[in-house]
Amino acid sequence: KEFARILQIRLAPDSTRLVSSPTQLETGNFADIWISDLKSETNTRLTFGGGAHVQPTWSPDGTHIAWASLRNGVGGLYRKRADGAGEEDLLYRFPEAMGSVIVADWSRDGRFLVFARNADIFALPIGPGTDSTRQPIPLVQTPAREFGPDLSPDGRWLAYIFTDDNGRQQLYVQPFAPGTTGGAAAGKWMGSPWTLGVGGWRAGGKGL
Repeated sequence: KEFARILQIRLAPDSTRLVSSPTQLETGNFADIWISDLKSETNTRLTFGGGAHVQPTWSPDGTHIAWASLRNGVGGLYRKRADGAGEEDLLYRFPEAMGSVIVADWSRDGRFLVFARNADIFALPIGPGTDSTRQPIPLVQTPAREFGPDLSPDGRWLAYIFTDDNGRQQLYVQPFAPGTTGGAAAGKWMGSPWTLGVGGWRAGGKGL
């Protein structure tokens, strides 16, 4: 590949591959999804056909990639086998302008895709035993701005960043239980003020 801007890069669960969404270096346009094999040092293009393909993330077993795509002004969430076999699967088409979307995580049981859109956080049912209509379930939806959703390694907790009216950012943690009674506000905890840094879950999901 030529030099490019990289919109997102994710390490596969088995740590042998990377998925990224590079764009044209000069303009930042025409993003596609690429798989990089760290052992063979080869790169394979996963998406074709124009548009912008961004925010790739791995399935828990490393067999599929999910991402957001904007094609002819229409936005959606897609899935395809990481080895490139078969056709891509449209998981959800946004009924209005896609806006700002971050495909953040895939639940450890493979049942939900977690994404942030326009400062709110949702879970999209895509796996066995979930709603076949694939309607996004609000996880955090307030007048404020929430972003950066991240599931714990054990899949029990959702961490995210909350921005208050004064622009101050706080780290929140709440149970990851899409569709349960009580909504996103039930049982959440506030952590330390979030400054210009990067955080992540400890192994086992027992802390950040």
